[in-house]
Amino acid sequence: MAKILFLGTGNMGGAILQGLLRQDTLKVAEIGVFDPNSLAAAKFKDKNCKIFAEIEEALTWANTLIICVKPQIFNEISDKWNKILLKSSNNRTIISIMAGISIQNLKKSFPKAKVVVRTMPNLPMTIGKGVVSIAQDELDEEVLKDVQNIFAPVAKTVLMPENMMDAATALSGSGPAFVFQFIDAMIQGGIKEGLSKEIAEELCLATIAGSTALVVQSDASPADLSTAVSSPGGTTIYGLHALESGAFKATISKAISAAAERSRFLNK
Repeated sequence: MAKILFLGTGNMGGAILQGLLRQDTLKVAEIGVFDPNSLAAAKFKDKNCKIFAEIEEALTWANTLIICVKPQIFNEISDKWNKILLKSSNNRTIISIMAGISIQNLKKSFPKAKVVVRTMPNLPMTIGKGVVSIAQDELDEEVLKDVQNIFAPVAKTVLMPENMMDAATALSGSGPAFVFQFIDAMIQGGIKEGLSKEIAEELCLATIAGSTALVVQSDASPADLSTAVSSPGGTTIYGLHALESGAFKATISKAISAAAERSRFLNK
């Protein structure tokens, strides 16, 4: 039976863990949790999880590790973890959800690992609506299926070569923050024009949800759909011109590029 250990239970790690616990995973796997923040781990105490207070006991127990810590602290802790793993005869599968940390870096940090998998989930996983990018380099079909099954309860899985992972991290990993900023800007714009906060939020969220659904279901591109809404001399075309006067598309593109560059930097 698989023994899956979550190393960290923050927003992302906690979302994956909660998704697994809601499904039938416990019929085929045992779930363990280690978090240096004992309060974070404690919330899973009554969820059929093994809560570990000591990292050595946790690593010795598990055969699959899901690393959910911040990439900024990875180098500080990986040496200690690897020394513990080297004492064991059990070679583990290691799944990382850390931004930027490459497969090569993970293999160097854990040379005894049986399989190393790089992934990037996003925050909507907390409500079961996420998407996770998976670097499929060197992974056989069985391993890919196992990894996809771990994320399936909370996210759509998208396979890609590792050289696309930094871009994917920027687009889907950081993307929700950009979308939230856009939603907030629309709501504030509505309030500025006299709508109540409640009505502005209701209209904005329904508009975002409906527009996203239309893009998914339509054969037309987002650009074509935007043009379809824009009548000559109408309100929409004036609003679009105002957006472009502020370099709206270029600014969004710059945000994606900046996040991707930061992802690449985190691996250094």
